[in-house]
Amino acid sequence: MTKRSKSQKVRVPYGHNKNITVSYELQDKNSLIVPGDKILIKRERGSFTFLKLVENTEKNVLWIDCTSDKNKDFRSFYVDRLKGKVKPKRARKKNV
Repeated sequence: MTKRSKSQKVRVPYGHNKNITVSYELQDKNSLIVPGDKILIKRERGSFTFLKLVENTEKNVLWIDCTSDKNKDFRSFYVDRLKGKVKPKRARKKNV
C-alpha cells in the first residue's frame, strides 16, 4: 500500500480570491456582533454562531459565515437575512 500525499488546502480563508475581504465584527442595529455570538436568521429555525463577515468587492456582495448550533454545520447567509443577536434570558419577578 502506498502512502497518500497531503492535500494542498488554502490555509487562509478566501485567500485564493483577491476581491474578497474578511472582517470579524458586524455592527447590527443596537449591538456589535463578534465571533462566538449567537445570532438568529430570518426564515431559519434555531440559532447560529457568528464566525465572520465576508465582502466581495468586485460584485459588491456581503454575507455572514456561521455554524449551526444544532449540528455544527457550516452555513452562509446574506446580511439582509440577519434577524439579530440572541438576547439572554431574564429571570421574572415572582408575585407573592
